[in-house]
This record gives sequence, C-alpha cells and structure tokens, in this order.
Amino acid sequence: MAMDFEALRREAYDALARQYPTRDVSHSAPKAILSSGAVSVWSVTLPLWRGDEDLALLVALPSAFPLVMPRVYVDPCIVMDLEYPLHVGTDGFVCSLDPETTRTDVTAPGGIVLEIVRKARDILIEALDTPKGGRCYDEEFIAYWEQSYGREPSVTKDVLSLLGPEVGPDAEILIGTFSRTYGGYGHVLFTQGAEVEYFLRTLKESGIGVTSEPVFNAGTLPVLRPPINLKFPTSIQILEAAGPEVMRAFQKYLKHTRNPIVVFRLLTNGSVHHVGWAYGSLRPLLQRSGIKNRLSALRSASGSYVERISPSIVTRGRLARRTEGERQAEVADAESKAMVVGVGSIGSHIAASLASATGLTLDLVDPEVLTVENIGRHLLGLPACSINKAQAVAAHLRATGAMATVRNTFEESIVELVRKTPDGLREFDYLLVCLGDENLEEWLDDLRRDGRGPCAGIFYLWVEPHLYGGHCLFVPSTSTVGFRDCFQPDRYRANVLSREEYDERSHVDREQGCQTSFMPYSGGNVKLFVGSIMTSIVKIMRQPPQSVVALRWIGDVDEARSAGVRLAPDVESTSFGDIHTLDLGSR
Repeated sequence: MAMDFEALRREAYDALARQYPTRDVSHSAPKAILSSGAVSVWSVTLPLWRGDEDLALLVALPSAFPLVMPRVYVDPCIVMDLEYPLHVGTDGFVCSLDPETTRTDVTAPGGIVLEIVRKARDILIEALDTPKGGRCYDEEFIAYWEQSYGREPSVTKDVLSLLGPEVGPDAEILIGTFSRTYGGYGHVLFTQGAEVEYFLRTLKESGIGVTSEPVFNAGTLPVLRPPINLKFPTSIQILEAAGPEVMRAFQKYLKHTRNPIVVFRLLTNGSVHHVGWAYGSLRPLLQRSGIKNRLSALRSASGSYVERISPSIVTRGRLARRTEGERQAEVADAESKAMVVGVGSIGSHIAASLASATGLTLDLVDPEVLTVENIGRHLLGLPACSINKAQAVAAHLRATGAMATVRNTFEESIVELVRKTPDGLREFDYLLVCLGDENLEEWLDDLRRDGRGPCAGIFYLWVEPHLYGGHCLFVPSTSTVGFRDCFQPDRYRANVLSREEYDERSHVDREQGCQTSFMPYSGGNVKLFVGSIMTSIVKIMRQPPQSVVALRWIGDVDEARSAGVRLAPDVESTSFGDIHTLDLGSR
C-alpha cells in the first residue's frame, strides 16, 4: 500500500505534542534548516532540563519521513554556552542517531520522533554533567576542525593528501598547486615516493601542471579542543607547546617562505590524519606591522585568524579500506604485479575490475587503437577512439583513482615485447591474457613451460558467440597440464555451445569484405561476465592453487535455446549467471 507521508507526519506531530509542548514553525524556521530538505519544522519544549530552564529543540522532517530520519537542532548559543559538547555541531545540529546504522519502524512515526528527541536531550544533559576538560574529542576531531565558529576564514577543503600514516615528523612535506582544478581540488600534500609519481603522471596526462613548495611539518600534535578558530598568536603557542626543537625548525622555515603553511599529524579514531593551517602572504603583514622578524610579526597579529586546512586523504590504503574493508585492504596493499595482454572488449573491463578490487601493479599491452565499431562493448567510449587501447585505458584508470597502480603501457604486440625482453614476463606474478587467439595463447603457455612465464601463473579469458558462455582458465606456473591439454582435440572441453553447433554453423559475422569479421556479443553481457568471474580471480590471486582451475560462466542460455543454438550436454540444466569450476587437468 502506498504511504501517505503527510498523514504520517501529522501522526508524528500528534505523538510529540502529547508528550511535550509542540508547535509548527515551518514558515519561520532558519533558512539553513529549510534548505537542507526539511518540509516540516516543529519547535519542541523540554521542561526543566537545566534548573528551572526549559530546552527548545527544532525537529526538522524531510519529505520522505519516516523512511528518512528527522534531524534535531538546538540554539547555537546553547552550543557555545555548553562549550561545544560532543555530537553537536556549531550550527546546533545534534547528531542523535546514525542513519547508516539505525533501523527504524516506519509504521510508528510517533515513536521515531520521540526517540530522536529523547536522544538529543540525553546528549545535551550529558554535556551539562561533563565539563569540557573531561570530554574526549578524538573520535570526532575532524568534524570539529571543519566547523565554523565565527568570523574566521572558511576551512580550506580543496586539498588532497597523499600522506600515509608512515609519514613522520622528519619527513619533508610539500604542497602542490594545480594549474587548474582537478575533480574540484586545487592542491595536494605529498612526500616524494612511487605513489606520488603515479599521481603526478596522472595529472600530467590530464594536462594539469603542478608547482610545489615545502610546508612546515610540525610532527604530532595533541588533539585540540573546540572552538578551533585559531588566531595567529594562538597558533604560535601551539607550536611552542610542542617543544623548543619544533620552534627552532619553524623559525628556520619562516626565513625561506613567503606563504607559511603548517601541517601536523594526529591520531584520531584509530587513524592518522594530517591537517594544518595557512597564514597567507607575509608581505602585507610585515609592511603593516613594521616588524622585520617574521615570527614576531605573527605573534603580534592578534586580530588575524589562520586558515585551517582539512585535506581529503586519497592514499591507496585508505581507498582500499573504504571500498573493501580491512581484510581486503591487506590484499590490496600486496606488491603483486600483473600484465593484462589485450585490453579490448574483455581486457579493458578485466583491467578496470582488477584496478578497483586489488592493489596490484598493472602493465597493459595492446598494439591496436580503439575504433568506433567497438565502443558498444569496450570500457571506453567515443572520446577514446583513435587512441591506443593500452594508453587510453591506463589514462582512464589513473584518472578515476583506481587502487591499482598502472605502471607501464606497451603499444606493441606481446610477441614483439617478448622478442625485445625474452625473460621480461618473469618479473610478473600473473598474466591475464584476453586475446581470444589460440595460437598466441599456446605460444604463451610454451613460454610458461620453459620457465619464461610469470611467477604464479597465467589467466586465459575468452568468450563464446553472443556471450552464451565466458571462460577463465588459470594455469599455474609449475603445472604439467597446460593450455592445449584443455582442448579435445581442437575444441575447448568446457564450451557452452556444443561441438556440433561449432562444426555446422559459423557464429562469426562480417560487415564488408576482407578482415571485417567479428564475433557478436553485447557490452551488457561483458560486464555481467567480468563482474561475476572477478571474485574467483581475486580468490585465486590470494591463494594460488597448484593445479589448473577452469571457470565457466553461463550466459543467456534461454535465449540460445530460443534461437535454436545447440548447447553442450552438461549445460542443458544450467541457468543464466551460473559459474562452474571444472576439473580439466585429469584428461
């Protein structure tokens, strides 16, 4: 039955009014609350919360309430009066229930608003009972660091950070300024290293220049307590409290910069963060004060606020934890190397899936350019046409912030690459061969048998016509069973289509004349195949088996039957999307 959201809001209002004095203030509510999506705002009075003083709260309901939880606000003056309690923003928003972890009963809208008001009241009462000195701001420090407390400059958030937890107090930290914005960001904090080189190369490929200058690394500082609207003299006192060595280093830094920036390290909520502040240009300050000593000039600027900096962390480790969790983050940080041979319709999606699911170092090999007739099933579209496939896919993966590092691209065939560096494949852990060319696949397997292949093994991936089936064959580096052993005599033993189907009918189309043949299959099915098979590939990479693993993905076999396509006997009872793990090493 459809929900009557207006009636549910009225029911919630009545439940609240029965418990507390309540009135509708939707037409006079603060603009900031209304602009956040609230369609109803109610003023609720909680009696005698502090001595003989009543507490007024604003309950803001979105149009999708009770599917979406309401928000509760308190007067910002009370926030200042309580000296910035935990779980309360400077705008008065009380973070009472986490919508990501709280499940509510949408059939009881009155119960929802009563519970969220009670929770907000409890947070404010706890602030009364806990003096500021007894509060622990560690867990929510970044939220307080980014709050606005008055007339100070807005917090600068257009800064990316490539600083990981390993960056210590002795590291030289630089800030790079982009020639134009990149994804809404204009700066990046970094130290020299491989990940930074990869990031800067990505910027260069996007036509963005970077100019860099050092910042002052203050090392580890304690978590500051709100309000954190720091004036120049207060910021100097914070550095002084860190010790005389820090101050000597800061004075030395000031002599060689016109726009001083301080970055410090702190541990909050179990994670290391780097934040900081900027003073702006020193020249007008020195001219205005008439003081030549730069440190003294900063101390004397009692009316000036620093500009707080709150960077967004884009290290591979953080992205891995955000996307795959701690367990997968460990896998993603592995130093494994893989080469994708052929980044066409299948290989481009394989490379993208590997880049998002693992922390591999990837090399891409393909001698061809992307042509317009293939964009319907390739990872990339029309803008990448006439560009080498390996180069285009690499640029795309770097620009999208993939966890994997795309190291090298080769605009030549795998044969030519091996000819130039006969033992070059041995530096890789895995090859993922997406060529659909049995001659090349057998040749690569011969290299593996000769000890000139990758350390762990080779994945061979290909598809059948109309993607009625897709295959992934993993051959370990030491396996005595090879690629050709999985065929009998000239057909793959685990095909979805029957031998008779292949022998009696051609499933290759031709547009016009010579060398225009192609095998039809849709881009949608490519994504389904690659998405389904990738879990198995990652599992194999985590714990490489010692014997051949054959994975068979079942495509739309119902459509195949309707089209009169004959299927292999062992496929007749299967369904679209099934994945089979087959033993092909014993025959």
